[in-house]
Amino acid sequence: MDEVYCISYSDFGHLLMENSWELKIRRNDQCTGVYEDILRAGDITIVRRFVQGIPSLFAEDENHEPVLPEGIERLELKKGELKVIVIGSFEFDSLFLDSQRDQNGFVKTTANKVEAKAYDGEALSEDVVILASDGRDLNSISSVELGV
Repeated sequence: MDEVYCISYSDFGHLLMENSWELKIRRNDQCTGVYEDILRAGDITIVRRFVQGIPSLFAEDENHEPVLPEGIERLELKKGELKVIVIGSFEFDSLFLDSQRDQNGFVKTTANKVEAKAYDGEALSEDVVILASDGRDLNSISSVELGV
């Protein structure tokens, strides 16, 4: 069984706002025209992928971000080397009522316990852009690095 960390949606939002994120933007080496934001704070890493030239999230269209090519995941979250799964706050509280949480609200568990309850990566990606950007444009490719 794969070990993962789990965090509630509300603690995830708090984590995004309360940390000072180191940001690097680079080209995705799997697919032309796809870029990724790499945000780091302590042992937490967020990788958010986007397509070059996407519209503002505040535009009034229904699809905020263009669909990524097949096989490219929009968002990856890690704490250390382990995957992080974000689940709804009510479900989190129900599942981990008696579990020990760390200072950020993470609980170490097994993937099979929470995988089906994972929050949508597209919605989490928008949260990252809005809450963790600290005034920086996470969709800007002007500062792209050719590797990290």
